[in-house]
Amino acid sequence: MLAGREHRCAPAHTDRGVPGTAVVYRCDRNNGYYELPGKSRTIMCLDDNTWSSVSDFCARACDLPERINFAVPRDSDLEKDIFLPGTKVNYDCVEGYKRKPFTSNYVTCLDNYTWSTTSEFCEPKSCGHPGDLSNGDFNATNNFLFGSRVEYFCNEGYRLENRRNYRDCLANGQWSNSVPVCEVVICSAPNTPAHGRYTPEKDEYNYLDAVTFSCNNDLKVNGSRSASCTKDGTWSEETPTCI
Repeated sequence: MLAGREHRCAPAHTDRGVPGTAVVYRCDRNNGYYELPGKSRTIMCLDDNTWSSVSDFCARACDLPERINFAVPRDSDLEKDIFLPGTKVNYDCVEGYKRKPFTSNYVTCLDNYTWSTTSEFCEPKSCGHPGDLSNGDFNATNNFLFGSRVEYFCNEGYRLENRRNYRDCLANGQWSNSVPVCEVVICSAPNTPAHGRYTPEKDEYNYLDAVTFSCNNDLKVNGSRSASCTKDGTWSEETPTCI
């Protein structure tokens, strides 16, 4: 009897007993038996109508190790033919995660053919602070960890100079994109009233800048005497007339 399977020679008068017949055994994996590397699993029917001998080639062993959150077994360890008691399988953290300090990253096949347990040892990488922007702020989730996103916005009277108003924390621990820039809203010069003027005269005006309208000679301003540059780049009042 060989461990893990039955060794029974077929009668010589049957086809299976013809000298030269080979029988290949398989280990009973359903009951935890696995093939030992380098061991023959084949017996031959000899000329004297007896079977050749073979040493034990099955042994109790651990199944494939279980999954651990955010970690994968090393390929070199999984290439083993059999996991005998005492065998260690090392794990590496998946992309975007790193090993926690002072933690174990392996499991061991125990004498009872089960794997030792280990607590989760991988944690998401941190990208650090994403960077502030002048005249604006950002909303963030997940404490700047891998997979998180920060979205920037500008204060009233300012607008983003580009469309990418976000940064993503990437698997390499770096932020995508660059910190955006908030530019002040600009108003073009207002229309000059007929027979009048406005002060101060400039080519463009920043948010909240104001102008004052006046009329020449004895004409009077018909409408608002002042206007200011609003957050959407338009003037708060229409250009008055002089009457």
